Amino acid sequence: AHASYLTLDQALERGILEIREKDGGDVPWVAVSNRSDRSIFIMGGEILSGCKQDRIVARDVVIAARRQRLLLPVYCVESGRWHHVSREFKSEKNLGTYSMRAAAQGASGNNQMEVWNKVAESNRKLGVRSDTGAYQDAFRSKEVVQLVSDVEQKLEDLPRMDGGTTGVIVAVGQRIIGLDIFSSPELFASLWPKIVKACVAAMAGYQKDAALSGVEAQQFLNALKWMRYSSRPGVDLGFEYFGELNDFGVNALVCE
Repeated sequence: AHASYLTLDQALERGILEIREKDGGDVPWVAVSNRSDRSIFIMGGEILSGCKQDRIVARDVVIAARRQRLLLPVYCVESGRWHHVSREFKSEKNLGTYSMRAAAQGASGNNQMEVWNKVAESNRKLGVRSDTGAYQDAFRSKEVVQLVSDVEQKLEDLPRMDGGTTGVIVAVGQRIIGLDIFSSPELFASLWPKIVKACVAAMAGYQKDAALSGVEAQQFLNALKWMRYSSRPGVDLGFEYFGELNDFGVNALVCE
């Protein structure tokens, strides 16, 4: 996605993006309307709350200008609620964990039970119990808010990323758990706070210092270049490329 595209949060804050339940309510889909002359980028893994139950966006999507009632694929991340609490969805300014996103963006397209399992696992690691099994409930607890703040502070102490940085490899110890790359530094900067927040569950309870080297990170990036990718049309604009590297699922949305 290009820097000129609006993000989910920017579009909602400007009142130009409407996200509602599909007519009558349908767990795997929500209806999205773009009221502006600009395209909007929604990242796979972003959390939508409200309406009949909270959802996680299943695929990266670039929504065309003036597109009306586009059906966006989603999964439920709140298993114990099915009643309206709001007319429209809002953004929780959060992403699912990398394992949750991998389940949601998996090639089979039928991974609801796995997504629920990842929600439960994340809440257990964060020491939070939700009455409705909601992923977002963990991030409303004082302890997790403090944990997010602590992680953000630690990352502030790292060497500053230069102005051209477009992505990040995330590792816990020597194990790479995720990678996000964007087409522009501006888009990455807009989504970086969500990426940090979503890393908290993976880091919870982990005591060892990170030990992934720059060489290992480069080797991982190089491997991505030689993968074999399949492709399919995007949810709206562009094409998606996807494949597997060892136990990694790799997804990319390419939009001219």
